[in-house]
Amino acid sequence: MHNITYNMYCYLVFPELVSKAMAVIEAGTHAGTEAGTQAASRSRSSSAPSTSSRHVEEQAINSSADERGDEEEEDEDEEEDEDEDAFHAVKDAFPIKKETLAQFSTVDERKFVLNLIGTLYSRQYLRLHKKSGTKATHGDDLKIPIPREEYVQIQDAICSRLKVKLTRHRLPPKLELAISQKFNQVRPTAADKRILRHYWNMQNTESP
Repeated sequence: MHNITYNMYCYLVFPELVSKAMAVIEAGTHAGTEAGTQAASRSRSSSAPSTSSRHVEEQAINSSADERGDEEEEDEDEEEDEDEDAFHAVKDAFPIKKETLAQFSTVDERKFVLNLIGTLYSRQYLRLHKKSGTKATHGDDLKIPIPREEYVQIQDAICSRLKVKLTRHRLPPKLELAISQKFNQVRPTAADKRILRHYWNMQNTESP
């Protein structure tokens, strides 16, 4: 009996009691380990930014980059416009040459007209001008009519290339409309409108 430890003696005399006690001890140890693991996990979660938070930050950064890109594009457009003549056709565009007309396909007559007008005039010129002196049916009426002699040359060039005829000094309706549409495709900017108002003020001042 003296050679048997106390623990062994308890296990031999009370085996069921010892087994239950060991089970309780093991359960407590497992629970403590799991609690520690969960606490560590919560600590990592609180210190790291959430997925939604990272997404919002990325969107803000991308949005800022897009805005800077838009501003740069606007600056580039303004620089390009500085080289354009706002009140005259492209240099040597008139009289209209056969070589100019030969550049464009005539399969789509409307597209031919749009391409032709786009070759004769710069973008800023198109924003400041309109086909004729008739009043605008919508929007402001600040745009300047193109010179009559240029309009006649455009009509003659279209008739020659597309094999059509004028009726009462006008092209077939769809072609006249195509000319108007090309000038209306590009709306005047705020800066353009200031130029136009100044132009008309000068015209009114010079008129007797």
